[in-house]
Amino acid sequence: MRAKINSTKIGKGIRQNWFSIVILALLIFIFLNKDLSFSFNIASPDKVQPKEVPPKKAPKTKEFLADQETVKPEEKSTLNIMSFGFGKDVDNRAKRLALLESTPVAVIRAYIKRFSHVAENEQKKYGIPASVILANAIYLSGAGKSAESATLNNHFAISCEGWNGASGEVDGICFRKYESAWAGFRNYSMVMSEGRFAELLSYGDRDFKAWANGLDRLNYVSDGDYAKSLKDVIQQYALYEFDD
Repeated sequence: MRAKINSTKIGKGIRQNWFSIVILALLIFIFLNKDLSFSFNIASPDKVQPKEVPPKKAPKTKEFLADQETVKPEEKSTLNIMSFGFGKDVDNRAKRLALLESTPVAVIRAYIKRFSHVAENEQKKYGIPASVILANAIYLSGAGKSAESATLNNHFAISCEGWNGASGEVDGICFRKYESAWAGFRNYSMVMSEGRFAELLSYGDRDFKAWANGLDRLNYVSDGDYAKSLKDVIQQYALYEFDD
């Protein structure tokens, strides 16, 4: 009896509110279809994906090669005319001799002791008398007291001509600059072994007088009586003993 009364009430309620029920069912249907479509769009691999934005390019900066800072210019040993910072002609010799005379003998002997082995090694490698190498270094650098030898390791007053390496100026003249005194001695040997000075190698590595005369004739130093200056230094300090 109770079940029948409830059924009657439900049926009556539906008839009275059928419009609201239809609207509610319609809303539920729309909502379910929208959710289904949304799920389908997420799962589908064929749908158009959002366009990818290309990454921004980094601003251009000035590039430097790491080895550009360390690369050294090609060092050439050839030269045509020697230039020195003592003036010209006879004045050169006077100034060089004055510098040498102002240098204590003990300092000159210490210089010889320091570089004699270097000169002997250069003689063995290049065939240049060690006495000539030492005499040139002593005479042209004042036994290491000249500005170019002290600041540029250039003990032979070799100018920048024909040179692409490091350099420096002394009294307005450009001289070659070396990393060490040994490098300067080696470059001197290379200069003597190439170009117009190479003919001196035919004198052998014992005849310092022939070398001195040849250097003077080829105008290695234009200071007047250069050959005599070299011979005097060699004989005064017995540098010929290093040629044996």
